[in-house]
Amino acid sequence: LTNAEYNYIREGMENYESAHKSGWTPRETHDSGIVFASDDYSVVTLNNSGGNYNAKSQLLKICGCIEEVIDEYTLYKTENKNKHQRSGHFVHHP
Repeated sequence: LTNAEYNYIREGMENYESAHKSGWTPRETHDSGIVFASDDYSVVTLNNSGGNYNAKSQLLKICGCIEEVIDEYTLYKTENKNKHQRSGHFVHHP
């Protein structure tokens, strides 16, 4: 699942490992997968129906937005963890 030829998630989110399954018809494009980020993961599903021939570029833009959210969350989580460790009041919340 990680080395498939048509992996829009991997192409749009190059900084993260992912496993996915894509499929398409003449009028639809789909890509679903799991994006692995540090010790967390996100499930991503991208769908485009209706014969839009710009579907790939739109899916890649959406992947870029999702990657930004994952990056921001990872940074927030790291900063928050470091803050609690310095204060001595670190509580792990999965």
